[in-house]
Amino acid sequence: MKTQESEIDIDDDLANSIVQHIINSALADGSLNPTGKSKDQFNQEVFSYLRKIAESDAQFSLILDHRKTLLDQARSFRKSKNVELAILFYATWTEHMLNLFVASYLRRRKLADSFIQDFLRDTGTKSKYIFIISSYTEKNPAKSWITKLNFISERRNQFVHFKWKGYDDLKSAQMKREYEKGLEWAESLVRHFNLLEKKYLTYAKIYTLP
Repeated sequence: MKTQESEIDIDDDLANSIVQHIINSALADGSLNPTGKSKDQFNQEVFSYLRKIAESDAQFSLILDHRKTLLDQARSFRKSKNVELAILFYATWTEHMLNLFVASYLRRRKLADSFIQDFLRDTGTKSKYIFIISSYTEKNPAKSWITKLNFISERRNQFVHFKWKGYDDLKSAQMKREYEKGLEWAESLVRHFNLLEKKYLTYAKIYTLP
């Protein structure tokens, strides 16, 4: 792949990565929407969108996505038995997922970014999850997922705000068990959100350069 102006060679892996980032950004801001479309239909929409960008002189913005880094860090800390930091990164990853779903839905409704930012800032974890399930699916939000989300958020807050407190051995053992349970629930939430993302936000890991 070459740029037309500078004729600089770009490695195909890098080009595919750039294309995927463009697609993900378009999904996040509502420029692409797979809802109610077959994979072939959405493929055609993606190709048309990429062609329009290639033929346009207009600038476009990419949305930075830190989720992979956050999840990698969470799993690394879990592997090294640093449960407090693992919970911190899992909880942050979860917040990014919630915000992605909410922002994508509201952008598809053409709401202003300032309104979306206010909504994300002023809405709690439970309310965001209820909004997501109610907006994207025909199901009622399951209390079990809300319980897990709240539990992980509480453990994160416990670490961030109350780490300075001292505990006796019995209390410390109880807290360790709570963190370990939180880590198990965190991984189940990762699977849950990844399935939701695959179903409702992205068929888009489909495009590769020939």
